[in-house]
Amino acid sequence: MGTRPVCTPAMAMSAADVPHESGIVRAVVVDDEPSGREAVTTLLGEHPTVQVVGEAANGDEAIARVAELTPDVVCMDVQMPGMDGLEATRRITADAAS
Repeated sequence: MGTRPVCTPAMAMSAADVPHESGIVRAVVVDDEPSGREAVTTLLGEHPTVQVVGEAANGDEAIARVAELTPDVVCMDVQMPGMDGLEATRRITADAAS
């Protein structure tokens, strides 16, 4: 894993929005390296209040998965080929604001 993913709220939300009544925080993991996705997914999976609901391998996939799954948190690798994690995060948060 070249860089560590950055975990940020997927949508504009207040602290009262997470966790849900179920007590579970839903996460999507984004990393272009399969071993990076696996490591973060495994680490998050060890936490009893986190459920990894999806994964993506690049920025375009991340945008699609967030739109489809509406997670609470996205753990995004910053350096990826094509659209990097920073641009993908900008687009995800812009979509959430509109």
